Amino acid sequence: MNRRKLYRKRSYTRTHPLTVTSYLKVSVVLLLVPVLQQILYRPESVLEIIGSMSLSAMYALVVVFFAFANYNGLKYKPSDRRLYVKSGVLIKRHFWLDYDKIHVLTMKKKWWSYPCGAVYISIDTSAGSSRRPDLSFWISEKKLVHSFDDLRSDADSASTYRAGNLRMLLMSASWSNPGTGLLFISPFISRTGDILGETLQNMFYSTFNVRLMLIAIGIPPVAAALGDILIFGWAVAMLIQFCRYANFTSYSREGFLITERGLPNRTICVTRLRDATALSIDQTLTMAIFKLYSASVFSVDFGKEKGDKSMVIVAEKKDRLKKSLKNLLPISTDENQTVRPPLRTLRSYLLVPILVTAMTAVLLSFMTFFEITSDLFKIALGFALIPLGWWLIFRIMAHRRAMLAVNDEAVIACGYKKWTAKKYIIPYDKIQYIGIRQNIFQRRAGTCDVQIYLYFEKKLCHTVKHLPLRQASNLVALVNSRMR
Repeated sequence: MNRRKLYRKRSYTRTHPLTVTSYLKVSVVLLLVPVLQQILYRPESVLEIIGSMSLSAMYALVVVFFAFANYNGLKYKPSDRRLYVKSGVLIKRHFWLDYDKIHVLTMKKKWWSYPCGAVYISIDTSAGSSRRPDLSFWISEKKLVHSFDDLRSDADSASTYRAGNLRMLLMSASWSNPGTGLLFISPFISRTGDILGETLQNMFYSTFNVRLMLIAIGIPPVAAALGDILIFGWAVAMLIQFCRYANFTSYSREGFLITERGLPNRTICVTRLRDATALSIDQTLTMAIFKLYSASVFSVDFGKEKGDKSMVIVAEKKDRLKKSLKNLLPISTDENQTVRPPLRTLRSYLLVPILVTAMTAVLLSFMTFFEITSDLFKIALGFALIPLGWWLIFRIMAHRRAMLAVNDEAVIACGYKKWTAKKYIIPYDKIQYIGIRQNIFQRRAGTCDVQIYLYFEKKLCHTVKHLPLRQASNLVALVNSRMR
């Protein structure tokens, strides 16, 4: 009996020691408690200082001890059909995960994990949480399943897509916004001392020759400095996006879709083609200027990282996009029967942007004429007119591309989400339900919105707006007859 228990104990394998960092990352807030204690308590005598530091050290050791205990308690044992896992310290958990139930397998190699030879694994199933993976841990790169290496062995076949880094840079420029970049670098540019503050101030106010030229032609210094900061934030955001998707490669092997991307961090995502619920072809207004498109696959558990794992085609021309999708995914993108919004519905697409732009322009004119506020606020309103104008142009593009169509395999719905035009290709068997919605204004105009719900952990719904009611009803009835 003791030998049998000993054999069972040895049959399980520990994860890589870097798994400890995952538990410490969760406990980082707890580690701040002793630091705050030292700041707020302010002990004065020697005994108080020793006692306070001893208590803080013991508290930190307990947090670290539980992190190592959780690492020691997490073990796994692979078999031919499933993965056996046990975890926990005070409460022990044992569960079995069938390979056929895994929807998405993600492998990440961080730049700092290369010397350790470790890979971060996250596994997602349809039964898990929509906010975090079902199972995640660090594993030695040498212990990865050999079958995955077999899937990558034919990496030069016709079903492989590789993105060019120049087009990747264009896509990064179109996806980036100054707010994201400034938010990312805000911890580094905060005022941590007089010397750092003066250095940053001189960098923003003295090193931009473009700003000096703008001041010379009459643009206020505040506006020039604000423009510099926004450009700097946009450049940082573009660099982040480029590093995230650099050296992008996608390919399909034996019913799996694999994508690899990232520099210096490398991410590999594996999903089953049968679990894909929809294909999305996206285009921002900037990408439309360069006639570029990107494509993403929607599946359960792809929404946990804000669509970060779902992209399969990056910044390509239309012809190569269709050719690559045909090789990667067994789904047709052709359009047979099509319904489009009539031209008169353009005002419905532009109503909200026009109202917001008009109110901003009137407010700016009113404050300029009566001089009732500071120049900084006026400059901010002036900068706001630029994205508002961009918003108007994008809505015109979205109206021109809006449609609902079908083919023998799927329904095709073209609409928009935020500032991105989207074209969904959804197989009939992946549609949860499709319906028609009308507001009081659409009843008078004889138009409607068509809503399509997908199988997704966040209840994804795609809407095509302001379609003719009679034609949309006939097409929706056809889609319902083909749904299984």
